[in-house]
Parts: sequence; structure tokens; C-alpha cells
Amino acid sequence: MADRYWILGTGTWNSTTTTNWSTSSGGAGGASVPTASDNVFFDANSNVGVTAFTVTMAISPRVCNDFTASGLDGTMTLAGLGMGLTVSGSLTFQATNFTRTYTGTTTFNATTTGRTVTTNGVSIAAVTFNGVGGGWALGSALDCTTLQLSNGTLNLAGYTATQSVRFTTAVGTKNVTFNGGTLLCANSGTLSFNNSAPSNFTTTAGTGVGTISMTAATAKTFVGGGSTFNCTINQGGAGALTITGSNTFSNITNTYKTTGATSILFTAATTSTFADWNASGETTRLLTIGSVTAASHTLSKASGTVSSDFLSISRSTATGGAGWYAGANSTDGGNNTGWIFTAPPSGNNSNFLVFF
Repeated sequence: MADRYWILGTGTWNSTTTTNWSTSSGGAGGASVPTASDNVFFDANSNVGVTAFTVTMAISPRVCNDFTASGLDGTMTLAGLGMGLTVSGSLTFQATNFTRTYTGTTTFNATTTGRTVTTNGVSIAAVTFNGVGGGWALGSALDCTTLQLSNGTLNLAGYTATQSVRFTTAVGTKNVTFNGGTLLCANSGTLSFNNSAPSNFTTTAGTGVGTISMTAATAKTFVGGGSTFNCTINQGGAGALTITGSNTFSNITNTYKTTGATSILFTAATTSTFADWNASGETTRLLTIGSVTAASHTLSKASGTVSSDFLSISRSTATGGAGWYAGANSTDGGNNTGWIFTAPPSGNNSNFLVFF
């Protein structure tokens, strides 16, 4: 493992050109091009004499161990149409004076834990985590177009990872650890959250409350793959949220209720299991609970009391041992079993939080 420092401002990062690489910050050029085991640095001595410089990646992907752009003394652009970056260690982008214009995938392929991904508000394109035994913790919010988890553990560490297009899984052993963080799926469509490879996929709650939030203003689908999600699934947008598969969740919420009515729909003939249920609507804005097709779905909670209100429910079987109270302001749309269309008896509001 060696350190490689960029010098002389604008240049091309390919597999052969050594002009812009040095073994020390501000040192002489001619060092070998970084390999997958080398750390690369872009710092105050990368652009001596110029206020702005561009590093253009060529022959994708460019590889390194740690990637660090920090302490820049001018504006740096990391470019490359269709070019990608593969990082075997950690990544840090400077919060200011750093711009990402390369359009290829950023791949994290570490096979050990203790790696960090800190983009400091710099949005990136597609992101893939694919390192057998690898572990990454976010050091800042992550904003990307797509996020694919193939192998390893992604620790959100209390931050929000926003995908403007989709979240997906691929074949491998993979885990999302929330620790109070959020996966925010902002796009509409049938694959907004797509657990397409549920085998060997797990989630860990960690500390705090983790959330998968589906926020699109038009219809979106959560493809759960029949997995257990140790987090809250949240309907956060006007578009109907469809949940497919028989999945298990820690909780379900609806945060769109204060701005308009919306829906949560389940695939018919599936059973969705919840430790808690906190999805409700609001006066004049009923939250619709129903099936995608003209057949029933099942909702299950093992014990306790579900205390909701302002729901419009149809084709829903509520079971599992809990008391399912829809609330006095809810509407029975027909073909329901197990739902009680009143408020729960006094003292049974186990799903309400009281703030002092």
C-alpha cells in the first residue's frame, strides 16, 4: 500500500499517465498510477498556481484504496463521462470547492469493516456496495441516483441515504444497519424499493428508530421480497404506496396526512406482520388501507392494541392477537375482518405517544 498525491492541477487520471501523481503532497511528479491498494489524496498542493482544476477519469473504472479530497485550495472537478470509481477503503469529499461530474458507478468493494463514506452534500450517481465481509458507515448524508447493496453491511449511522431513482439488492450476503438512519426512496414506479435478491438479506435496528421512507408524489412500490425489516416503513408522499410480498416490519407510519389524503395498498393473499402500527389519516384526509386487486390481504400484530383513526379500509383481514381499532372517524369500505371501527377502550391506547 502506498500514498499517491495529485499535483499540477488539470490532468487525466488513466492507467498510464504518471505526470500528475507524486509520492508526497506537492512533491515531484512521475509516481506510479494508483492501484486498488493505494490511497489517493487531492489537497491544497494539487492545484498550485490555479484557482480551478479538473481531474478527468479515463478507462473506467479508476481504482484506489482510500479516496480523500480535503483541504483543497481551489475548485476541483472530478469528471469523466461514463467513467466510474472503485474504492477499496473509505471515501471523503470536501464539502466546498469539490464538484462531481463523472457519471459512472461509484463502487465500494472493501472486504473488511471500519470503512466510511463521507460525501458532505456532494451528490453522486449510481452507488454499489459489493465487498464480501465489507462494512461501511456513512459519515454524512448520502445523495445518489441508485443504491445497490450486493455484499457487506451498510451502516446508515443516523444519516439519510437518498436515492432519487431506486434502492435495490443483488445476490450476496448483505445487511442494512439503521442506527436511527433513513433510506429515503424519492422516485415513483414499481421498483422504487426493490429487494430483488432477498436471500441472505438482513436488517439491524441498532440504536434509535430507523426508517424506510417512500416519498414520491405519484404511485410507488415497495418490493419487500418477504424479508424482515427492523425499521419503520413510512408513506411519505401523495402517490399510493403498494407493498408487495409477505414482509415483517417494526412499524408503519404515514407522514403525508397533514398535506393530503393518500393510500397504502397491500398485495392480495399476503400477510404483512407488524410489531407496531402507527399509520393514521387526519380529518378530511382519510388514509386508504386496501388491496391492489379485488381480494383480501392480511395484517398481523401479535399482541397489544392498534389505535388508529381517519382510515378508509377495505378487503383487509386484521389478526394476530392484537386488538385492531380503526377509530371512530374511520370508514368501513367492506370485506374487512378483525377491524373494530371504534376508538379502543380507555387505557388501551398502546400505540399513542404522549409528549410532555
